Amino acid sequence: MADSKISELTALTSPASDDVLAIVDTDAGVTKKITVSNLQSSSFQFVLEDGDGTEVTINNNNEVKFVEGGGIDINWTDTDNGSDADPYDLTFSIDSTVATLTGSQTLTNKTLTSPVLNTGVSGTAVKDEDNMASDSATHLATQQSIKAYVDSTVAATNELVEDSSPQLGGDLDLNSNNITGTGNINITGGLTATAASTISVTDNSDNLTLTCTDADGSAGPNLRMYRNSSSPDDGNDLGVIDFEGRNDNSQDVVYAQIKSLITDQTDGTEDGKLELYHMFNGSLAPSLQLTSAGVVINESSNDIDFRVESNGNTHMLFVDGGNDQVQIGGNLLINGTTPTVTVGDGGAEDAKILFDGNEQNFHIGLDDSTNKLTIGLGNALGTFPGFTMDENTAVEFPDNTVTIISSGNHDMLTLKSTDADANSGPVLVLNRDSGSPADNDACGLIKFKADDDGGNSTELVNISATFTDVSNGAEDATFNISSVIGGSQMGRFTATASETVLNDDSGDIDFRVESDGDTHAFFLEASTGNIGIGTSSIDVITQAGGSGYRVLQLENNEGGQINLDHTDAGTGSTLGMINFNRAGETVAHIGGVTDGATDSGHIQFRTQPASGALTERMRITSTGLVGIGTSSPDSLITMSASVPIIKLIDSDDNSFSRVYHSAGSLFFDADKGNGVGSSKIQFGVDDTERMRIDSSGRVGIGTSSPADMLHVLGSSSTLDIGTDDSAEIVAQFNGDSTANRSGRLKIAGTNIPSNNSIAFISDSSSGVGFSFNVRGSSRKEAMAITGDGVIKHLGGTATSTSDLTTGGIHFHDTSTSAGDIMPITFTPTATADRARAGIGFISQAQDGSAGFAADIAFYTRGAADGSTLGTSDERMRINSSGYVGIGTNAPDAQLKVDTTISNYTARIRNLHGSDPFGIFIKYTSAGPDGSGNQFLLLQDNSTTRMQVLSDGDVQNHDNSYGSTSDERIKQDIRDSNSQWDDIKALKIRNYKKKDDVRQYGDNAWEQIGVVAQELETVSPKLIKHNNPDASDILSDSSFGTLWTADDPETQDAVEEVLYTADDPETQDVLYTVDDVETQDVLYTEEDELPEGVEVGDVKEPASASVGDVKTKASQNVGDVKIEAKPSTKQIGDVKEIKEQVKSVKYSVLYMKAIKALQEAMDRIETLESKVATLQGQ
Repeated sequence: MADSKISELTALTSPASDDVLAIVDTDAGVTKKITVSNLQSSSFQFVLEDGDGTEVTINNNNEVKFVEGGGIDINWTDTDNGSDADPYDLTFSIDSTVATLTGSQTLTNKTLTSPVLNTGVSGTAVKDEDNMASDSATHLATQQSIKAYVDSTVAATNELVEDSSPQLGGDLDLNSNNITGTGNINITGGLTATAASTISVTDNSDNLTLTCTDADGSAGPNLRMYRNSSSPDDGNDLGVIDFEGRNDNSQDVVYAQIKSLITDQTDGTEDGKLELYHMFNGSLAPSLQLTSAGVVINESSNDIDFRVESNGNTHMLFVDGGNDQVQIGGNLLINGTTPTVTVGDGGAEDAKILFDGNEQNFHIGLDDSTNKLTIGLGNALGTFPGFTMDENTAVEFPDNTVTIISSGNHDMLTLKSTDADANSGPVLVLNRDSGSPADNDACGLIKFKADDDGGNSTELVNISATFTDVSNGAEDATFNISSVIGGSQMGRFTATASETVLNDDSGDIDFRVESDGDTHAFFLEASTGNIGIGTSSIDVITQAGGSGYRVLQLENNEGGQINLDHTDAGTGSTLGMINFNRAGETVAHIGGVTDGATDSGHIQFRTQPASGALTERMRITSTGLVGIGTSSPDSLITMSASVPIIKLIDSDDNSFSRVYHSAGSLFFDADKGNGVGSSKIQFGVDDTERMRIDSSGRVGIGTSSPADMLHVLGSSSTLDIGTDDSAEIVAQFNGDSTANRSGRLKIAGTNIPSNNSIAFISDSSSGVGFSFNVRGSSRKEAMAITGDGVIKHLGGTATSTSDLTTGGIHFHDTSTSAGDIMPITFTPTATADRARAGIGFISQAQDGSAGFAADIAFYTRGAADGSTLGTSDERMRINSSGYVGIGTNAPDAQLKVDTTISNYTARIRNLHGSDPFGIFIKYTSAGPDGSGNQFLLLQDNSTTRMQVLSDGDVQNHDNSYGSTSDERIKQDIRDSNSQWDDIKALKIRNYKKKDDVRQYGDNAWEQIGVVAQELETVSPKLIKHNNPDASDILSDSSFGTLWTADDPETQDAVEEVLYTADDPETQDVLYTVDDVETQDVLYTEEDELPEGVEVGDVKEPASASVGDVKTKASQNVGDVKIEAKPSTKQIGDVKEIKEQVKSVKYSVLYMKAIKALQEAMDRIETLESKVATLQGQ
């Protein structure tokens, strides 16, 4: 409806009318409607009308009606709502204008297309005229009348006489008629058809025969198809033979075709093509093509098979078109000089040869996805590959076992290399090519198998390798050889990254190495673990109460020898060692170590205590010196320990004696453990006793029965101690027997002894004194107290080590409470409570413990009120962090000085010469803009040369802030550029500093100056950028942040560390000779002596021995202890810098201002001159 329009459109939410939409065709004047009625009731319906009575109705009763308006009405109704039992009912209502299959019906103006009439036809439209006289174009002739007309026409041709040899003097023009007959048509000339010609036959005999009667054996009938073209071209058809028939739709179809074409019409190089086509799925498909390039079968790649039959084989050669396969039903023989079979065309696709077996198929092919030659099971490449080879000729057997079977006893697999290179040889590689390698992946396995007497295939030996670490650059692997023993595989050899193991599974398998002439050059007896070198008969020493030891036995007719040879040993290198292990841990060790580059060395003996480390206990040096407890022996035997002891045991009565050294003393301790009471220490020369110490401690010289603590008996009657008669202690004895002895002890002289001594001396100037002396390379007086009470030479040997406990004077504080003070006081009188000055050691607590840190405080007292020096008199302190405080006991900086005085805080002066000078720090009664309040002064004698005032001003003596400006240190000197514009652009501002406002509020002083950001736009070179300080950040947080009390870095803390062997808490306290527990209690003359007991006999043996543990360590090495962790940051210091502070280079600005001033003066002078000129005029 090109001219149709919507003439009315009514949208109703509550329609009162049936009509909703009407469409009018204005050309025809026919109303066509779409009507929706009864929207709100169950009788809703939808009607389409075309104006001629035809309509379609759809209602709510599941009914669809098609009303033609005059003919057939169709009603499609679901009477049972579309149930499966009663589907939709379809009814037709036909009026009289429609012809039906029943009853008589008159058809008017009806057209019948391909009607089929099964009964006779009669009526006025059918004429039965034998002569066809009516010649009507609208009537039908009966069969009878047609036959009568044909018969009469044929009978009229009987006058023709047959000519047995008809001749045509010219061309025979058939005028589009056919030549029919049962005889032959013989043509000796040419037969030319200028239009399509047809030879029709009615039987199934030879329909067209070309006969040649020429007796020439090389002659025969030829069928020539000639294209007589004056302008031939490539692709021209030369001729076509169609094999044509009809299909089931009575259509003519070419079912096969032979066709010839020109492919190259060039003279001398002509090429042609012959094509055979056949009908395939409704289209002609090329079956065979013969061209100069070759023969092509099934050129259109259709699913068409091709096969060649032989005598007895219908598929001698078979091409399966659907599966793209070629099959050969017999043997394939390829002859030639270099016969070649090529599979594939070089494209990116798989290529294979399939072997179709009865029960199992096999294939050989090229897997394009892996670029490998594959031999495997089945039809598909890669599914069950048994053998692959890549472009590097690497051969793989991916998932299956390769078996080489031979019935002979000969070499079954040989790898041969013909490379003349001496470094080349055949290589067998087992390669695990995994895309995701992982630790413990198997890398390869070689098995040796044989059948047992039961016919079972048994694995006898295998060789394998395993990836233990796949990390790139740090790969590790394990190599293993195992064999079957007793029906089970056992590891015989294993090599890993950390060890090489024979007899890996710990079986009872001996190991031996033969040499020339010795079957047991090395022998390991597996059942015992014993080793024999040169023998298999190992002597085992059995330990009482236990099994035999592991034995290493060397046997030879020349004796055994063990060499541990290090071929590249440097200074301090270990040449060899013998370790004694328990459960894999070395508890004892003997090692040989070089001393240096020369061929000398020493032997070390090490042992390990429980829960300790392997420690050297003894050493034999290259010169034969033996060190026990020391690695640097300087004598034939050197012993070093906290208390070195030599213990001698009498196996008859288990008594023992000891010789030991402790605290600078040598001790001889006899009869320790038996207490028979008759023990003694004897000293002899040339097998003759010269001195004795008996069990009571009495010393006898020249007598074996000392009666006193020191009994000297001999021809000499004097015992002298000293270097001269005037400076020694002399003990003199007379007589040669106890009854005759008499003597005296004399202490006299004015000289100090030269050896180690404690001496009472007499001095004419100071009276009696007391002297302590030590002697190293020369005698030194360590301390002396004169007769006047003066202590001299108090101190010790200075130390250069980091351990300050090795020299000097030491005071021991036994305090256990934090804050306790151990003082050293200085008193002008003998009364200690009148001390005027002192130094105090103050313990500081650490997490509940005391004594780990300390402060040193210095005290003075100026009041002469007789009061005692106390903590309120502290003047200075050095705390445990090294901070020094003056006027404060809590310094929080490296030097902190607090004072309340109104004068100088600090004065640093140099008094050299008559005019002292120095630096003075002073501040008095601070106030805003206090120009009289001084922070820092630099003075020469009484003249202030420079001062920094509290308002920030800096002044010097002559108001000159000079710097070196000598011409000789400058170059490129020239007049400055004009500064007029820069100075004119300056903005001079009044302002207050935020930190002054923060401190003084409204009283903060107002300053005059410039703003750096404004000045920077005028002259950027006048601006400096500095890191902000705390006051800057307090003024504006954009500069950065400060450390606060909430930051962990500003807080003292504690941390957990571990006790070490150097901590006293981890060390046992041992008994020494000074402890009473290590001393025997002897009978004295006051004791009631039992029978047989003498004075000096042991009354009560010592309860402890020197070196026994007196107090166990309170902590173990590795226990956790708490240590202080002082804060690393100070509250209020700069924590983070975000932006820098801009400052002004005022000295440069002053120069610019002077230059601008000069320019102004020049201008003024010029103007003055002009004014003067004008005034003169």
